[in-house]
Amino acid sequence: LLRLAKVLCRMASSGESPRSVMHGDGIVVLSTHKASAKEQARNAERLKSLLSEPHNKHCFECEGDVEFRTAWASVSIGVFICAGCSGLHRSLGTHISRVKSCAADDWNDDWVDNMESWGNKRASLFWEWRPPARRPTPADGRNQSRRMREFVAAKYMRRAFSAAGEAHEWRGADPLPPEKGGGR
Repeated sequence: LLRLAKVLCRMASSGESPRSVMHGDGIVVLSTHKASAKEQARNAERLKSLLSEPHNKHCFECEGDVEFRTAWASVSIGVFICAGCSGLHRSLGTHISRVKSCAADDWNDDWVDNMESWGNKRASLFWEWRPPARRPTPADGRNQSRRMREFVAAKYMRRAFSAAGEAHEWRGADPLPPEKGGGR
């Protein structure tokens, strides 16, 4: 955190406006600028396109179906989630997962850029490198069951299933890192 604070202070003192900064534990600190109407319209189309990709059509956590009008996303982690799982992500705190509605919220370029860099497939390869023994179900997500809460906390707070290293090493990597151990 100290390193992140120094970077942000340096940028502020030089007049730079950070668009996005990678925190050392793999969490992206994204800008908070409000999207103009033109930027929002363009980004709604970009999100619709991302949600048409096979891996993004299902909630990253419970694998329930998602579509643009009902989908949510963790813009900081870069994954699409259902309404039920969005509440679980909110409970992690915005320092871990910043949650936005795909249809109802105004999206700026930085947030969509991060979603394009990650998406559910790449995120699965990192956050579920060592697949959990038993995945939660869509019903667990809708009901925010104890099992679902424990799964999400284990994944992001304890990094129980993640690959070694930091998430930023995987962000936008092309080609994707090799599928050893995990991913879906």
